[in-house]
Formats: sequence, C-alpha cells, structure tokens
Amino acid sequence: MSDPVSDGFIYGLVRHFSSQHAYRRWGDVKPFFNMLRDKKSALVTRLPVGCWPWDRIVCGIVSNTDDRLPAILHSMGLSLGSSRFYRHGGRQSDETHDDCDISFMTLSYDVDVEKPDPQIFVAAKDYFDSTWLPEKRRLLGDAAVPPTDEWEFLHVGDDMQKDGACAREAGWNSILIDRLGRFPGPFPSQGNPIRVPLGADPQNFSTATATADDLLSASQDIPPEKQSIEVIRNLSDLRRWTPSA
Repeated sequence: MSDPVSDGFIYGLVRHFSSQHAYRRWGDVKPFFNMLRDKKSALVTRLPVGCWPWDRIVCGIVSNTDDRLPAILHSMGLSLGSSRFYRHGGRQSDETHDDCDISFMTLSYDVDVEKPDPQIFVAAKDYFDSTWLPEKRRLLGDAAVPPTDEWEFLHVGDDMQKDGACAREAGWNSILIDRLGRFPGPFPSQGNPIRVPLGADPQNFSTATATADDLLSASQDIPPEKQSIEVIRNLSDLRRWTPSA
C-alpha cells in the first residue's frame, strides 16, 4: 500500500501549475501587448497610428481552462482586468481601465462548455455586450462606447478546429497562428498571412503546389473568405491585418 500524498506536496504542485514556472510564454506575446499599449496611447492622444484599422482595442481571452489562468498570466507579466464571467456569480465587472493587457476572460470552467463548442464564443460575446460595454458606458458615457454591432470580433488561436472553425461557427472572424511552421508557406512577404482552406490538415498541405482555385474550391455559394482562414506566423503580424469584409 502506497504512502498517502502529503498536503504540502499537493499545495506545492497546485502552486507550481498556477504560475509561470509550469508554462512557456512565446516570445511574441509581450512585444505584442507592448505594441497594443502604444496603439492605445496614440488613440487617446489622437496621434497617428499608422495602418492600424481600429479606433478602440479590447483584448479578451476565451480559453479551455480553469480559474488558475489569471494567476498564471499575471505571473507572466501581463496586466489583467477583473471583468469575467464567473461560474457561480454569473457576471462580474469592475472599473477596469483600457490600459490592461487583458480586459476580460471567458473560461470553460465558468461557462460549462469548451472549444470546439461554439457556445463558448457566444458566451464571450454576450458577456461583452451585456456586462463589459454597459460598465464602460457608465464610466465614459454612451457616446464614447460604440454599440456591439460596430465592433470587430476576432479570435486568434493555434488550433484549426478548436479556434479557427469554432470561432467562425459562432460568427466571429478568426485567424490561425502557426508559430511552429506547420503550414509550409511560402508566405507572400514578411508579415503577410497566407490563406488556407478552413479545416486544412497541415500534414497534407502545400501552398507551393496549390493554386487559388485549389484553395477555394468549396461551394460557389459561400464567399471565399468564409471557406478559408488566414494564417500568421506570430502576433506581430496582426498589425498588418485588416478585416476582409
């Protein structure tokens, strides 16, 4: 019969997996949020923002995980707002500021569904519309906060089905981030995305031999941008991305 596991060991294990020590932060993450801070500051001061296509930026997280995530992200140097869909409390929002890296979170732990179920994205958008926006209107005034239908909802993730196809099914735009180079390219130029069929298997895909007709050969009733997904190499490529519709 094995010896019982001590409470100290269990506590240490939970603490380890609730911090940066058990995870890797990709090198493009912190520079991306630094870039967002610069863009937000420029928007507030009315300075030129180059090719950036949006006049307000809100970054949230939709993730298949539990309530350890805020502590993990904080330990990685990201600033968090406490606006979140809570498991038992329903919804909670406080006077978060636009200079937070992460403004709100929707976690599978709290909403009882996980990707690739599109309802997790439906819950995130509903939370944004019914809780986050009203709080911002209360703080800033109605005229300062556009209605929901004027926002672009974009999800960036690294899994074709759980992120790309799932977000698209929920009515969001989506981009696949391919840091590991699973899709071989060639990328047209540095920082510009390639477009691949939605659901494409990187193991059996080559853009070197595929033509535009091959990539977009699905039903003619579906616009090409709905049949395919853009792929970027890292988060910095988002500064060149604009909505296709």
